[in-house]
Amino acid sequence: MRSVGKVAIITNMPSYYQVDLFNRFNSTSDRRLKVFYLRETTPGRQWKTSRPIDHDHEFIHEIRLPRGAYLSPGLLRSLWLFDADTVIITQYSSIAMQTVMYVSSLLRRPWVFWCERPHVEWMELPTFRSEALGRGARRVALGPVRKWPTEVWGIGRKAVEWYRDNSRAPVRSFPYFSDLATLLAISRPTSGRTKPPRFLFAGKLVPRKGIDLVLHSTESLIREGVSFELSIAGDGDLRPQVMELADRHPSRVKYEGFKEIDEMPDLFMSADVLLCPSRYDGWGMVVVEAMASGMPVIATTTTGSAEEILVQHKNGWLVPGGSQGSLQAAMRAFAGGGYDLPTMGGRAREAATRYDISEGAQQLDRYLSDLENP
Repeated sequence: MRSVGKVAIITNMPSYYQVDLFNRFNSTSDRRLKVFYLRETTPGRQWKTSRPIDHDHEFIHEIRLPRGAYLSPGLLRSLWLFDADTVIITQYSSIAMQTVMYVSSLLRRPWVFWCERPHVEWMELPTFRSEALGRGARRVALGPVRKWPTEVWGIGRKAVEWYRDNSRAPVRSFPYFSDLATLLAISRPTSGRTKPPRFLFAGKLVPRKGIDLVLHSTESLIREGVSFELSIAGDGDLRPQVMELADRHPSRVKYEGFKEIDEMPDLFMSADVLLCPSRYDGWGMVVVEAMASGMPVIATTTTGSAEEILVQHKNGWLVPGGSQGSLQAAMRAFAGGGYDLPTMGGRAREAATRYDISEGAQQLDRYLSDLENP
């Protein structure tokens, strides 16, 4: 029997949903948790506010390198001093996490790899300019993940499938979780819609998130005479195009600007259907959070959370990534009144509860217990 009383997690930065999960786990589990954050934030990160960190943690000194790379001197020493029974590693590309994989394997220390599927498509700041060079670097970096982890926890169905095909370790699903209490408490009308639906896009205004598809679809549907409204929240390279569309159609399109995390519940409350047409999203927490607020979602098959949680025409609508025609057809169907939004929203909310941090903290504790009794 192996003890897992002390757990170290190495992660890139304090993303709000991870902080929520680690806080809850720390308050409900008897295990001792320490989280090692390798940086305060990442290049291009838009959120300025963050959650209070109510768990044992340490920020490792960061040395920034070109194109988003970084070094984390001091991580091995801090890990050695903590002397964890199991280390959970959440990335493969970081030099620091590569080092921990190799050192842990050489010392026969148990470690778990917890990550999305490798290779972010449509990345705003790719590490390598050459795709061939990137493929080669990924193959080398994933070497330890293929051979030596105690377990692999995939974030989303595609990640689980990929690691089952490419790692010798047992693979299980462990997606992202979030504190959904405020969103689950949002009250929505149960019947009697008399106004056109309001769609919402909330995310980075870049092609990877599909905002260009939203703009083109909106323009086309307005020309068709379809009745609906659209709110857009976020910032990014395509903000001028968003503002131009809002200026041309002020009664139909509203640009909300960038919203901080604590402003999102009010934004969700003001809308009826979320648009998440990402060309690629390893998970996509906004899908789960919108559903928890009682909204059906139009999302893509290239968005991890949507592929896992959406049931076609029951709590949302899945469309192929990058397809303006499919997105436009889904928007037209919702705007045409062919769906009972309160019923679909209720089903969406019910499905989203599986991704609340209370469920996540319990699942993390169960997985660690299983490591004790392999």
